[in-house]
Amino acid sequence: MPELPEVETIKRQLGEVLVGLTITDFWLDTPKMVIGKSEELIKTKVVEVRRRAKLIEIDLNNGRTVLIHLKMTGQLLYQDNSSKTYQDKPLPPLKKSTPNKSTHVIFTFDNGAKLYFNDLRKFGYIKILPTNDVEHTRILSEFGPEPFDPDLTLENFITRLKKRKTMKIKQLLLDQKFLAGVGNIYANEALFKANIDPRKKVAELSEEQMKELFKQVKNVLEVGIKAGGASDQTYVNAFGEKGKFMDYAVVYRRKGKPCETCGAKIERIALGGRGTFFCPKCQL
Repeated sequence: MPELPEVETIKRQLGEVLVGLTITDFWLDTPKMVIGKSEELIKTKVVEVRRRAKLIEIDLNNGRTVLIHLKMTGQLLYQDNSSKTYQDKPLPPLKKSTPNKSTHVIFTFDNGAKLYFNDLRKFGYIKILPTNDVEHTRILSEFGPEPFDPDLTLENFITRLKKRKTMKIKQLLLDQKFLAGVGNIYANEALFKANIDPRKKVAELSEEQMKELFKQVKNVLEVGIKAGGASDQTYVNAFGEKGKFMDYAVVYRRKGKPCETCGAKIERIALGGRGTFFCPKCQL
């Protein structure tokens, strides 16, 4: 599933190209993937593109917002006549150009550009709703703070941790009610950078470990954003390019390989049904 860095990358790209464009047509072939009245989109202008956790929010000038959740295999691809945008090259997982059988929604704009929503597994969705209601929708209202929210101070982070003493730290990082946007890749990497065993319960962490985790969660996400995200499976950005974060990953998907710090072999276990990678010597 695209995590905060991947969705932030897409948000920034779409913000560059969509703002000011008018939607002239909307096509879909899978009605269950669109919630709301698609006719409300026609002849509306994009005024802003935002992100909350792992969701994209496209605000329109008629007071409506297009809320997009990519889920596991969703892709958003923007195509116009510019050479920097998506230009028909084959993409994972089908290794075919877009549109293809995984393309279920197409936005067309007044400049002739198109925004494709691909989703092989059809878990993703689009919701059309009043902009004023976005933050009150069930999924958004349940999200915890963003990692880069100025209100999430170190003190607040530690306070939130201590309220969940019995949870294993890796599973807590993946809980979107605790911290919005962090997913499996970056949780693995942040815990390694903080030298914390992912199996530890929050109650077993020292104050220093909590402080270091607060720092490393943000550091890892910042690297992820600069790298354009991680193309572990199907992710590509809005212009069809793969992210480069996996070039910087030190534990994720590295089972059996030597730890870059101590040389011990990276191990893999399952925590909460998610693949968890760690160094048995560095992470205590």
